[in-house]
Amino acid sequence: SGQPHPLLGHGSWHVGTISGGAAPSVYPERCSISLERRTLPGETAADILAEFQAVAADLRMQVPECDVCVGVSLERPGTEVPSDHPLVTGLLEAARAEGVHPRVEAMTAWVDAAFLNEAGTPAVCFGPGSIEQAHSADEWVETREVTRCAAILERFAAAFLET
Repeated sequence: SGQPHPLLGHGSWHVGTISGGAAPSVYPERCSISLERRTLPGETAADILAEFQAVAADLRMQVPECDVCVGVSLERPGTEVPSDHPLVTGLLEAARAEGVHPRVEAMTAWVDAAFLNEAGTPAVCFGPGSIEQAHSADEWVETREVTRCAAILERFAAAFLET
């Protein structure tokens, strides 16, 4: 709902777990689902809770015998650093200088950088490898990518300390 974020688009959600039923031949007495809603910068837990409560209210209207309960079990804020921030532009320039075609991308995963950003310390995710290779049974990064990343970070740090 609302205007899409320039890099992230709209907030996404998915059903993470579903449980219910006692046996394949018995209609379940109840079903429980856990939803995850990825927040965007500027959205709050209250915004997301209201979004899901509206859906639950609509479901109750359509299926009065349905008992729906909505609550928040874990909250993590969406966060961002402006593309023109010296942290971002410095990393882009260091990457270019090391022969890497840099790009600013958004990430829907939550990382600890959000805590730093909330505390007023700009933080971004930057590193070697592909996110498609991460968090899998066969997670890996090529050695040359790690070496190149180290050179970029060294160049960035040196330039940052000079300013």
